Amino acid sequence: MFLLLITSYKNYMAKKQNLNYERNPWKMVLYIVAVVALAACLVFLVYTRREQKKAYQEELLQLQSKETEYVRPIRETEMESESETGDAKETEKPMTGKKTAEAILDTKEETTTEKAKETETESETETETESESELLSAAEKNAHVLLLNASGKAGVAGAWKQELTKDGYGHVSTASYTGSTKEQTRIYIKKSRRKLADHLQEIFKNADVHYDTFSEGFEMSDGDEKPEDVDIYVLIGREDIPEE
Repeated sequence: MFLLLITSYKNYMAKKQNLNYERNPWKMVLYIVAVVALAACLVFLVYTRREQKKAYQEELLQLQSKETEYVRPIRETEMESESETGDAKETEKPMTGKKTAEAILDTKEETTTEKAKETETESETETETESESELLSAAEKNAHVLLLNASGKAGVAGAWKQELTKDGYGHVSTASYTGSTKEQTRIYIKKSRRKLADHLQEIFKNADVHYDTFSEGFEMSDGDEKPEDVDIYVLIGREDIPEE
């Protein structure tokens, strides 16, 4: 830039010294305008260069600040996890001396209390079953039970009548069965007497239960009329002959 100014000045002086040189003021003005324009361009370039550097530095600072904000929580979580692992290791350390003895005593007390609770629940269930059996004996055992001897041996129906009356059955009668001999005991019972059927199956272990009406033949003793209020017919088979 300065070299151009110097050369232009030299040319101007050389032309001025020339005798044949024609003086023109517009040329001087053009030179001055050109010099000013070059100087303005130089200043503009320097200014833009500085602004670019300043903007670049600001961007770098922003990026650095964002990176530090993103890294900090990670380090905090790592420190928290390290502290948690340290606490876990401390808790995992085995107890010694008095502490172990106290722990053993506590476990023994817990086991004894659990056993006591189990025994209480067992006793409660036993009392419940006893109360259920009492309800069964009070409500259901007044049903009319007719025993038919289908075993082929005399006196079997009478013997079972005594057993049932001892067990709490209040209305038990006997009759002679006119059909063929049965090996297995059969029980014909109404559907409304299901609880009683379960109880009779405990007495006659291998009995076959039918929730149906009894249609086979039988004769009452002493020529009495056949009862119509029978709830349960029990055909006693050979399997349930009482031992002498």
